[in-house]
Amino acid sequence: MRVLKLLDHLARFVIVLSTISILVGCLTMATEVLCRNVFSVSIIWAEETTRYLTLAGVFLLVGPLLKDGSHIKVVFVYTLLPAKSQRIIDSFMSILGVVICCFCALSSKNFIDLLVDVEARSISGTPFHPWTWQLPVIIGFVLGAVFFCADFFKNIRENRV
Repeated sequence: MRVLKLLDHLARFVIVLSTISILVGCLTMATEVLCRNVFSVSIIWAEETTRYLTLAGVFLLVGPLLKDGSHIKVVFVYTLLPAKSQRIIDSFMSILGVVICCFCALSSKNFIDLLVDVEARSISGTPFHPWTWQLPVIIGFVLGAVFFCADFFKNIRENRV
């Protein structure tokens, strides 16, 4: 029970953090457009920073969206199935979700290792290295795996499996 409360707090924190990230990215780009069109001055790091903030905001939301069931589902056939078949599908999808999220997180970690090994640098000279946008991807998919595990164990606890 405490773990589920902790996961709820974690999901709310990540949602707030993602929202702030996306809003700051929007404000950064709006400032860039204003500076370029009004003052004829371009902020060299604005586009890259906005890209990183938007990617961070979107990928950090993977876990909370999966937790709340807000991801895309096709339920037309599912609702026609008997309850036992639905429980089996729910459990299978939770396990499959853990596997896919772990695979994506591991792939992103391997990509970061590759970028660090080749000493990849930012094009615009910002302090962000090209691999930094992968960190929210890893965190988002790890959170997704945690929430899928929580859903699976919730199904077991409720004797739905």
